Amino acid sequence: MERLKTLVPLMSKFMGIIAGITLMFVMFLTVLDVILRYFGYPITGVYDLVALGGAIIIGFSMPIGKARGDVLKLFKK
Repeated sequence: MERLKTLVPLMSKFMGIIAGITLMFVMFLTVLDVILRYFGYPITGVYDLVALGGAIIIGFSMPIGKARGDVLKLFKK
């Protein structure tokens, strides 16, 4: 059990790093697609990559947000 208590924060931090890298990749890909589309050379499949990146960003940022207490509270108690 103690091993699990040390592993979970490390994994959530790692997942947060992956989410940040994915966010930067999605931003770079979107900017590059806009620039190349202006010159008539759009990137094929960029919408699918951005959608997949969004899913990775949301899913991988939840554990680190929960660990920090940054989760949005929707209902009052």
